[in-house]
Amino acid sequence: MILHVESFAVPRFGPIIIGVTETGLRFLRFGPKSSIADAHEYAAKNKMETTENSAFTKAIREQIQEYFNGNRKKFNIVLDIEHLDAFAIKVLRATQNIPYGHTVSYGELAKQVNSTAYRAIGKIMANNPIPIVIPCHRVIGANGKLTGFSLGLATKRQLLDFESSQLKLLQ
Repeated sequence: MILHVESFAVPRFGPIIIGVTETGLRFLRFGPKSSIADAHEYAAKNKMETTENSAFTKAIREQIQEYFNGNRKKFNIVLDIEHLDAFAIKVLRATQNIPYGHTVSYGELAKQVNSTAYRAIGKIMANNPIPIVIPCHRVIGANGKLTGFSLGLATKRQLLDFESSQLKLLQ
């Protein structure tokens, strides 16, 4: 399997690295510490070849840029997550349904997938291969506090504030 990778930058959030297979978006990293090497490392770990092919990734890049420009609230991107276990897929699909600018607790997300495995859900969120498109930043602690985010709590807060500010502009 080939992972087509591309790197581009967006204002305030820095580099975005995406990896796309023939099936769909499989990998996304962003932030000042992200680099194209992250996608190559992911591919090697998953026994995939890589190619830098911006023609293949163009439509996905455009949707992500629209999100960061405040012009997209919901993605229309096919994801390649079928290699994950069934429970992880169920949790990630439920996470995709959290509305833009809103949050749910880990407990609420667990109820949505008919589970009490909060820690397992937390681990799935921590290992989310496609943050932003699968908006794990919208999952918070039961007490309303920010908890865990693979790219750091400051980035999680930045994303939530960004979405909140965009919603206010629409009002």
